[in-house]
Amino acid sequence: MRFEELSKEHQEFLMYCLSDYIKGKIRKGSMDGIIFPNYEEYKDFFDEFDEEYEIVDGLPQSEAANSFSVKFKVVLEVDK
Repeated sequence: MRFEELSKEHQEFLMYCLSDYIKGKIRKGSMDGIIFPNYEEYKDFFDEFDEEYEIVDGLPQSEAANSFSVKFKVVLEVDK
């Protein structure tokens, strides 16, 4: 099933896992003001990663062997 077809609980679990992965990347550096993806960005990512999730032992799982990366965008702002 596609990401949007998963229950809200399973969608939140996948988003939590990806957010935790991103936080781990952040901990290795010092970054402030991180803006995490919104629901649509998560949905697009998970649907592109794998269009067929299944629930195994109560958790969503994917058989996809797709690799992925987390990239950060730098925004420069002048504090006033």
